[in-house]
Amino acid sequence: MPEKEKNFIYLSGSEIAKLPRPVRPGDQPHVKRLLRNRRNNFGKMQGRATVDGKLAAEAVVLFAIVEKPGS
Repeated sequence: MPEKEKNFIYLSGSEIAKLPRPVRPGDQPHVKRLLRNRRNNFGKMQGRATVDGKLAAEAVVLFAIVEKPGS
């Protein structure tokens, strides 16, 4: 995997996004992520956020790893 300090990770798209419950100020979301696929500098990750054990958000996102300018 490329060095973290020399790269940016950009959100490049989403396939599925569900926001069944609003997150309010003072809520503590607990986020879990799972890397589903990665090939070279592109990948797909699935994530879920819960508040008090109830689903607040769920998404499958696409990302790209790009070298920082000047690195």
